[in-house]
Amino acid sequence: MKERRSATRFSELYGRFLEEFADQVGESSVTYGQANRNIREELVRCMWFGSHFPPEGLATDDGRRLEVLSPGWWNVEGGPDFIRAELLLEGSGRLLGDVEVHTVASSWYAHGHDRQPEYDEVMLHVVMWNDLEGKQILRHCGEPVPQLTLSRFVEEEIGELVEIIDLEEEPAETSQPVVTGRYCGGALTEGRMTPEWLGRMLDIAGDHRLLSKAERLRCLQDKLPLEQILYESVAEALGYKNNRMPFLQLSDLLPVKVLREVVPADAPAPERREVLEAALYGVGGFLEEALQGEFDEETRSYLGRLQERWEGLPRRLRQVRMSPAHWSFGGTRP
Repeated sequence: MKERRSATRFSELYGRFLEEFADQVGESSVTYGQANRNIREELVRCMWFGSHFPPEGLATDDGRRLEVLSPGWWNVEGGPDFIRAELLLEGSGRLLGDVEVHTVASSWYAHGHDRQPEYDEVMLHVVMWNDLEGKQILRHCGEPVPQLTLSRFVEEEIGELVEIIDLEEEPAETSQPVVTGRYCGGALTEGRMTPEWLGRMLDIAGDHRLLSKAERLRCLQDKLPLEQILYESVAEALGYKNNRMPFLQLSDLLPVKVLREVVPADAPAPERREVLEAALYGVGGFLEEALQGEFDEETRSYLGRLQERWEGLPRRLRQVRMSPAHWSFGGTRP
C-alpha cells in the first residue's frame, strides 16, 4: 500500500467512479426548472448553516424583515433540521426555536409536516424556491409558519455553490451505520467484494475525501485570508463530532481580523491571553453562565478578570453572543 501510494500520489479514481455511476450510487436528485441543474436538500441545508446569503436585507415571503443571529445546530435525530436557532423577526422580536429546510416549499406537505405536532415548534421554513404561488404553509395546529425563500437573496451562482459546499461535511442522519438496503450494503453482506478489492476501494475513497477537502479550502482562498482559513479549520477540528458546527460558527463570529483588533499586541502575554479567553468565552456564550456558578476563590478571581476584560471589548462584539444551548456537552472531556 505504501509503495503504491508513493508511486501514484493521490488517486482521483474514486471521484471519476462517482461521476460515472452517479445515477446508481447515493441519493437521487430532482431537477427544478429555473435551476437547470440538480439541487439536493443537503445543499440547501449547507447554504443555510454556512450563511451563503447576505446578512442584511433578508425578508420572509410575507414581507417581514428578518435577521439571522444563529442558524442553530444540526439535528441528527428525528424532527426539524436545525434546533435552537436564533432570529430577529419583525413583529415577533427575538425568537429561539427550530428551523426546517427544504428545496421547495411544497415539500412541507409532501413530507407530512402539517400533520406532525413535533413540527409545531418550527419558527422558520427555509426553502430554495417557493413553488406554492404565495400560499403559506401551516403547522399541525393550523398556524402559519414564516418562510424564507433563499433564491431571492443568494448572491452566488448555484453552480459555484455546488463546487464550494462540501456535502460530505453534513452530519449523518443516523449514528448507526447502515449496511443493508442498497447495492453496496448487499454486496458487502453477501461476500461479493473481496478483502483486497474492498481495501483498494477504501484507499481511493480516502484519497477522494482528502482531495475534496483540499479543493474546498483552495476555493475559500478567493474569499478569506489564509490565516482565517487555517483558524476555521483548526476550530472545526477542535469541535470533534458533537461541537464541530458550533466551533465553526464561533470562528465566523469572531474572526482572526477581529481578534487582532481587540487583543493588544504590545501587552504582556498574560493580559493578551485573558483578553483572548474573554472574547472566545464571551462570544461563545459561556462567560455569563459561568459567573453564576459557585467556585473556589481562585476560580472566582479568574472569572472576574475575564468579565472585566469582556466588558472592555467593543460593544458590537459583545452583541453577537452565541447561546450555551448551541453546544453539546455530552461525551466531552475537560
